[in-house]
Amino acid sequence: MVRWSIPLLLVVFASVLAFGCSDSIFSHKVCCAGPPAELVSSEKQLHKRMAQIIQGLRAYHEEFGTLPPAYTTDENGQPLTSWRVLILPQMGFQAIYDQYDQSQPWDSPANQAWANQTPAPYQDPLYTDGEPGWTTFVGIVGAGLPLGANGSAGRSLWSDSLTNGALLVEDLAQPVIWSQPVDRSPDEILARESLRCEKAPYLNVGLADEKVWQFTDATRHTLEQLLRPEDNSTPENTVEHP
Repeated sequence: MVRWSIPLLLVVFASVLAFGCSDSIFSHKVCCAGPPAELVSSEKQLHKRMAQIIQGLRAYHEEFGTLPPAYTTDENGQPLTSWRVLILPQMGFQAIYDQYDQSQPWDSPANQAWANQTPAPYQDPLYTDGEPGWTTFVGIVGAGLPLGANGSAGRSLWSDSLTNGALLVEDLAQPVIWSQPVDRSPDEILARESLRCEKAPYLNVGLADEKVWQFTDATRHTLEQLLRPEDNSTPENTVEHP
């Protein structure tokens, strides 16, 4: 059995401090061990909420045979409210849905009170400095995508057996009012100079199978494959995890 004297232990401890983030004599990292526990906890909660939203979309799909339109419109084709309102019953928020006036725009006097209150599933634990009513969870919308553009019905995603079709993105850089009919197109996402933002070094994307993938600038090509499956030869349900 090796006996360690107090002076020798002090030397070892000083060496560890001196090496900092380099490999120590014990052959493992002694610092830079990962993100703080608080951040890890917030990210777990974030993933649960994104999964809850996707479950709501799937329940809507099972009830109506299609995903909701990105937004509803009035008789003149003007946007009224977001898909985030339409799936409230499927997520257990029937009371809010019943009190929301679907015939009025999201920012009308009749709906303004709800625009200032974010339902729990749309509250992002990483977005801590926003005013009430805001969300970072936006749909990925466009013609031919699961969430249809211009008020059209979405594609029957699950019946098409697309196991990892992209549905949601966490947009910390440009949050929106949760009931506001605003989302992001693939072009808008991919046109950004960087997928990083001040609050996160990656972009969280929610898939139809309820998984959340994190994309960095280094994995931008994989994100493009996921958002534009028709532009490449890789089938949408075989895109590899970044």
